[in-house]
Amino acid sequence: AASSTIIIRRTGSHRAAMASAAQGPARASFRSIMRAAREFPDVNIKSWIERRAREDFRKLVGETDKQVIAAAIAKAEEHVKLLQRSSAVYSMYAPKHATILNVPKDK
Repeated sequence: AASSTIIIRRTGSHRAAMASAAQGPARASFRSIMRAAREFPDVNIKSWIERRAREDFRKLVGETDKQVIAAAIAKAEEHVKLLQRSSAVYSMYAPKHATILNVPKDK
């Protein structure tokens, strides 16, 4: 039987509280989204995906309803699949020119 205790963790200026049974899958989903975001060659898209993921997961802080948490994790897993498909297509048609953020610095 899964424990229903609540773990409180200090993250920056936020206090995160989530049922311990859902904490592992939620963290795994968040990390999967961050990994999928890194696959995009465009820095703007990458940072937008990362920012949206942080915002969406911060909305779940303090959520105790297991159905809401399970639905959010399922939605995040679908987003990971979508991001993986999108990054594959985007990399085929991405602009071939370098942006200022991708140009190596001269030493």
